[in-house]
Amino acid sequence: MTKVSSLGYPRLGENREWKKLIEAYWAGKVSKNDLFAGAKELRLDFLKKQLNAGLD
Repeated sequence: MTKVSSLGYPRLGENREWKKLIEAYWAGKVSKNDLFAGAKELRLDFLKKQLNAGLD
């Protein structure tokens, strides 16, 4: 059985969501807790996409 993995999945998101989240924090539009919660949600979304694509 062959295992497949991803060594370089982009963290910014398909539409640069992470960048926009950080810039909103810098501009004072997002709290620190919201920044961390949003970043966690993005990381989990990235993992789910990789799992759905069949990566180990």
